[in-house]
Amino acid sequence: MREDTYYVHLKSDVENVAESPLEGSKLDFYDTGLWVHREDGRDFLPYEQVLMVQERSNPAGGERTAGGDTTDESER
Repeated sequence: MREDTYYVHLKSDVENVAESPLEGSKLDFYDTGLWVHREDGRDFLPYEQVLMVQERSNPAGGERTAGGDTTDESER
């Protein structure tokens, strides 16, 4: 089974956000912005703050690295 990971890159002028990109397991899109579902809850981001959204597949048994690359456990 494959799981997708989403990376939401924010515009450089956005303040009060700890990191960019934000990593999430699910995104909900609404008229005014999107909810990013994270391990510790979810964050709402108005579209004016969002620069780009990336979707990356994580195959079963694989592990996501900090750069968004996937490594299979058999490669270790």
